Amino acid sequence: MKRIVLVLVMLLCLTGCKATYELEIDDTSFKERINSEFNYKDLASEEQNSLSHYSSLNMDAFYNNSSSYLNKNINYKGNKAIIDINYDYNSSNFDNAYMINSCFDEHIFINDDNYYYLEVLGDFGCQYADEIEIIIKTNHVVMDTNAKKKGNEYSWTLNDENNDDVDMFIQLSKTQVQSKKGISTFKIVMFVVLILLCGLTVLAVKFIGKKDSSNYSDY
Repeated sequence: MKRIVLVLVMLLCLTGCKATYELEIDDTSFKERINSEFNYKDLASEEQNSLSHYSSLNMDAFYNNSSSYLNKNINYKGNKAIIDINYDYNSSNFDNAYMINSCFDEHIFINDDNYYYLEVLGDFGCQYADEIEIIIKTNHVVMDTNAKKKGNEYSWTLNDENNDDVDMFIQLSKTQVQSKKGISTFKIVMFVVLILLCGLTVLAVKFIGKKDSSNYSDY
């Protein structure tokens, strides 16, 4: 199955391409997508036939397990062709996902009660594009990472100059989640608690003030 994926990517990159691997993490959902756009008309007729053949074959979603297959689509827009390979994993089965097991020498995935930790190490064996951008999208608060950050996206770029000794990692909190405006739910809760405490303090001061006034009038 690995040969099928690699042949597809190699055919795309005969024209020169940039591929993107995207992983979206939301609660227990791990959505994986591989995307590449290329000029279909630049391929020879034999290469176009090979692309059609390999894209029709099943691709395993899990490493050493043929029970499920990756979803794949090829869309054509004018001279352009866009290939999309995707699969929806979850926190229980992502550790056995095909791509992270076959493309890297080693990977570490920790599914802790309070956090997720993902790290890939060693030689990257799937450098069949001039440049591959790896992006993790998440609304979880990121506790630690060596990725470049832009909004809720964390990215690394792999090419021939840095793919032989890869070390990419990210640690996500399970309990703290970013709101749409980038404020974590933890901070929102703390803000609400602070407002409540301030309100209770004001009421307590007013109550004490009224009690003191009442005691003073008794004299």
